[in-house]
Amino acid sequence: MRNKKIYILLFLLSLPCFVFAAEENTQIDLKSSTQTAVNDPEIISLAEYQKAALSNNVELHTVEAESEYAHQESKAAFTKYFPKISAGAAIANTDILPGLNEPIGLYPITHQSNGASVLTVGAVQPLFTGGRIINGNKLARTAAKASDYKLKIKQNEVYAQAEKKYNAYRLLEDKMTTLSAYEKMLDSLYMQVSQAFENGIVSKSDFLRVELKKEEITVQKEQLAKMTEIAAKDLKLYAGIDENRQITIDKNFSETEEPSYNRSDFQSYLKRRPEYKLLEANVQVSKLQRNIEVGSYMPSLAVGASVFRTDYFSNNYFDKSLMHYQDTVAFATVSMPLSDWWQASHTIKGKNAKYKAAREEFDSKSQYLMLDMDSKLTLLETAYRQVRVAEIGFELAKTNRIESEDGYNNGTEKLSDYLESIAIEQEKQNKLDEAKAGYFEAKTAFLISIGAAQY
Repeated sequence: MRNKKIYILLFLLSLPCFVFAAEENTQIDLKSSTQTAVNDPEIISLAEYQKAALSNNVELHTVEAESEYAHQESKAAFTKYFPKISAGAAIANTDILPGLNEPIGLYPITHQSNGASVLTVGAVQPLFTGGRIINGNKLARTAAKASDYKLKIKQNEVYAQAEKKYNAYRLLEDKMTTLSAYEKMLDSLYMQVSQAFENGIVSKSDFLRVELKKEEITVQKEQLAKMTEIAAKDLKLYAGIDENRQITIDKNFSETEEPSYNRSDFQSYLKRRPEYKLLEANVQVSKLQRNIEVGSYMPSLAVGASVFRTDYFSNNYFDKSLMHYQDTVAFATVSMPLSDWWQASHTIKGKNAKYKAAREEFDSKSQYLMLDMDSKLTLLETAYRQVRVAEIGFELAKTNRIESEDGYNNGTEKLSDYLESIAIEQEKQNKLDEAKAGYFEAKTAFLISIGAAQY
């Protein structure tokens, strides 16, 4: 009995913070050692959490509002095709400064006010504006499409980030479960060492080493609890979940699959990416802005019609029978911005330079988008191999633990070796969980990079 306790003590002093059995010949299944409560928290899956993030994320709402604004601007731009209707009215009066109404020619001095009222209603239809209306509408529609691409990029970002936050919280919960089980085992061991110290079986320094290890575990658990609490708050805040809502996450990963994508398909995938479409839109915007600038130096043509009425009142110099006058008029106008031609060539050259820069940016960044797909696929392939390695490592550790357990029960294996095999098995389980989380995050990133993420 004394030898067994010494083995436990020696193993503990060099053992990292892994989980093993709380009592001899008893294995703790950390994956299923969850306590049931009267009010169990709601289990939310990864897909449900991502959906909540896409619906409630504050940053995404901002981009959605910008997209809606761009679409409304596009609709407003179309109204420039409509006739411009205006109405106006005026009242005029003379002799507002007495003494200034001196006689002119044979007219007598009256010293009385003369007045008139004028009412006009008119409509003007632009026929040609150098392409500014047509190009302006195209520009507004292109800007609306660009806002949609920006929205899709943000949605992809929120979708991927939600998975990372979900997995981060899941791994912290797993570590807390592992550490709690380890603490339980250590409490049991501490009682045994304390009794052995009182009986003079172990030295005081050995007892203090165990006590120190127990205090270290307590501190580590407190730190992990704070990290888990912060991660839980971050999880809810990012997806707009009420902070008082009790939730927990699904700890089971889906099955991993070996990537089977062909890099020769990247060129076709490229055109599905919102980043690529946004680059195309930026080129189109630069081109339209240049065309609008050119059009601003061209003549413009408009036709219109107007109805007006004038009424005269009080004493006046006009014929008494002409107390009012009304008529209609149709007109056409041509305007030529002659004075602006001085700066036209310089401004247009500037717009041409911006258009050329947009095209060069499109060509350059398109190549980087291709490289991004290649990089994301490489990361996914590597992540899959890491899962395979982690699975083999876990199976090896599990087999070693079973063999050590059998050996210990048969008296051919030391207790320290058996406990170490349990610790290694739990370590490999944690590494496998981390590898799976990394695989699925890499898969999501790759699917986004080829424009194939489904949500």
